[in-house]
Amino acid sequence: MPSLLSLEEKWPTIFVQEYGFSNDTETDIQNAYQVLMILAGYNVLTKKPTLNWIDNLGTRAAVPYCAHGYGAYYTMSIFDRYHREDINYEEGVDIIRKCIFELDKRLPISSGGYL
Repeated sequence: MPSLLSLEEKWPTIFVQEYGFSNDTETDIQNAYQVLMILAGYNVLTKKPTLNWIDNLGTRAAVPYCAHGYGAYYTMSIFDRYHREDINYEEGVDIIRKCIFELDKRLPISSGGYL
């Protein structure tokens, strides 16, 4: 995206979604790029975080959890099993650790570590 959207500024999540796809959709269709994006934000009106999955056609879906890429084949079942609406921070970190353990065990390529 152009430098209009910088990390130093706070932009509403919906603005980022609409700005990105209004500027890039024509190019993506012409060049046949596959764009899949996970976009997280915070809704200041409802005071709740948002998580959105956007496909290559610009369709947005609000999701409670998601994963991206080849690793999603291994991690989505963990999210399906352990995710709850009333989850706290420690439980969320534990789920991420389970995902990382599963990826280290089953993913056919070496990750080189995680942040």
